[in-house]
Amino acid sequence: MPSKKKCRNKIYKTPPTPPPTKLRQFENGFVLDCVAVSSISDDFSKLNPKLGQVIPPYNSQNDKFVNSYFKYKGMSKMLKRTKQLNGGCSIEGKAVDYFHNKGHRHIYLSQRNKSGAGHSRELTSGHSSFMCDIQPIIEQADRCSLVCYWYSIVQEVQS
Repeated sequence: MPSKKKCRNKIYKTPPTPPPTKLRQFENGFVLDCVAVSSISDDFSKLNPKLGQVIPPYNSQNDKFVNSYFKYKGMSKMLKRTKQLNGGCSIEGKAVDYFHNKGHRHIYLSQRNKSGAGHSRELTSGHSSFMCDIQPIIEQADRCSLVCYWYSIVQEVQS
């Protein structure tokens, strides 16, 4: 028996694309300056312990997909015994968590992102910026428009 639930896209069953303003907000939320992140990672890779990792440390208590596991009956008792009751720490430990949330790398990247560094229009707009600001090329007074320009290129290629 077919389902009565309607899909927006019957072929792929994907969610609808968000509006451009929402997409822009999502894209600006990413750390886009790969050079800064790479240099930080390279600088801290020479130190022990490895505190300059770019990928954030995993803390299962902050993971919404396993949140119900920590609500089981005996879990609070076990978390209290292991001193992980108040949010706990990641697998790597409290030092890595502190460095990731409040260390030099975090301060540097958050200040860059607040000021808009690393968020150039070419990087964040992607394919939507292709040929959006194309201007006509005027050769003599106002005789030649963009169509004339493309026509002249086609003629040169054909000859």
